Amino acid sequence: MLILNKDHIMEIVDSLLEKMTNAKLSKLSIETKDINIHLEKENPANGQTIIQSIPQTAVTAETEIAPAAISAGNQVTSPIVGTFYCSSGPGKEPYVKVGQKVSKGDVLFIIESMKLMNEVQSEFDGTVAEILVSDKQLLEYGQTVMVIS
Repeated sequence: MLILNKDHIMEIVDSLLEKMTNAKLSKLSIETKDINIHLEKENPANGQTIIQSIPQTAVTAETEIAPAAISAGNQVTSPIVGTFYCSSGPGKEPYVKVGQKVSKGDVLFIIESMKLMNEVQSEFDGTVAEILVSDKQLLEYGQTVMVIS
């Protein structure tokens, strides 16, 4: 289960605004059981003014997001809270990709926590079936990061 607070929601809204601009959309609405986000450019021609409407309950209360369906296999979970990095640095190749074979002890990713970089190693032999997070995403303790089958 992933819990989003006001900062997480605003990061998501900023990301959606960027994608809206890149796709040249003037309106975007997302509605779920717990969240209702409506983004609209007042003047799509110049793209200067953007309205962000989020119900106050979605911002002030923590919102639970249901976990997505996860493939069968060995789940690799985050051992700590921190920021996920798929590679050792900007512009570097990711440690692993979907479809890649891994062995026990191989480095899968890095989690930055309290200014320390923590390498997470595989506890399994197998093939990376799924990577469930994106680079620089915040991770919760115990959150499933990838699946190795």
